Order: sequence, then C-alpha cells, then structure tokens
Amino acid sequence: KNMITKQANEILKDYNASCLIFKNEELIYISSYIGVKPLIIFLKEHSSLAKEDNLLLVDKVIGRAAALLAAKIGIKNIITPIMSQEALEVVDYYSINYQEEKMVPYIINRQGTGRCPLEASVINTLDLDEAVKNIQGAIDILMKAQS
Repeated sequence: KNMITKQANEILKDYNASCLIFKNEELIYISSYIGVKPLIIFLKEHSSLAKEDNLLLVDKVIGRAAALLAAKIGIKNIITPIMSQEALEVVDYYSINYQEEKMVPYIINRQGTGRCPLEASVINTLDLDEAVKNIQGAIDILMKAQS
C-alpha cells in the first residue's frame, strides 16, 4: 500500500512509533521518543546523508522546531497528523512537501498552558544552524528545570 496515501496516524501505529524516516521508501530510522528528540538524535547520527537522498519524515507533530530540524536533516517530504501554522513558513521556505491532517496555530506545551518552549525558541529564525542552537538551548533549560 502506498505510504503517501495512508494516514500518518496509521503508519505510526503500524510501527508503534512517534517518528519514522524513510529513504527512497525504505525505513531507515524509527523512534518512539516524544517531541523533537528523535530528530535531534537522527541529525547527530546521520549527518552524512546526502541532501539528494529522498527522505520522508512521518512524525506525530510538526511544529516550527521540528520543521527546522527536518530542513537541517535534508528531509524532502513530511507526513503528519498535526502541523502548526508556524511550521508552514519553514516548509515553504525550504520547499519541503508536506501532508497534514490537521493544522493548528502553534504547538502547545506539555502542560497545556501555552506555546511549546521549543517552538518559542525558533519563532524568529529561518536559519538552520541558529535554530539547532536555540532548540538545544531550550532543551538544556528544560532539563535543568526537571533536575
């Protein structure tokens, strides 16, 4: 069955995952971590992937932070159940094809009280290196708050 026509939720359920990356239709990465952690790990471990590799990302949620990480990785296609309006600017800017099931204004934090801190950290940038730095900084702050 063609992946592109299958709903993102179905694909993720099939693999019991939150994040999948395919290269030319072949599954090369699978993660069940929440948030952008899978993309950060992938970026660190697969930085050698050629930009012309046809990469497809299937992810539970695509906010601006995830979209910027996807662009940095060189993702060409995204399928997601939920995408934020703020991610839209990024996918358009980097010519990433996307298919979303539901568009939301922005990604909400885990407490449900406001904007996701990672999305907030990259709200004013389209620069990929700056984005990675800002996201890592926001994660460090969140980790400190938890310990």
